[in-house]
Amino acid sequence: NFFVIDLIARLKCRPLLVSRSGLGTINHSLLSAEALSRRRIRPVGIVFNRLKGGAFSLAEKTNPSVVSGLSGIPSLGVFPYVSFGKRKVNFDQLGRLFLKHIDLEKILC
Repeated sequence: NFFVIDLIARLKCRPLLVSRSGLGTINHSLLSAEALSRRRIRPVGIVFNRLKGGAFSLAEKTNPSVVSGLSGIPSLGVFPYVSFGKRKVNFDQLGRLFLKHIDLEKILC
């Protein structure tokens, strides 16, 4: 009976909302934003996470601005799809990708 949102409220921290980038994320993201808002929790921003590679779909191209516009929560960027296959996860590579694609300045301010 204790959820992550309860922990966030108890710690009085400002979370990052992470949403998938593709189809269905508008509804999912807005429901998550509403749940946070009901508890008077204001996220720093939203990071959109790609779940597959290749060209961006129309939804992936438009979702960040639509969700940000409807929720009032800034979009911090889109984290690219990464496949390591059977290789060990390279955290240095992930860190560089994060700094390249996510607006760190908005997180730190």
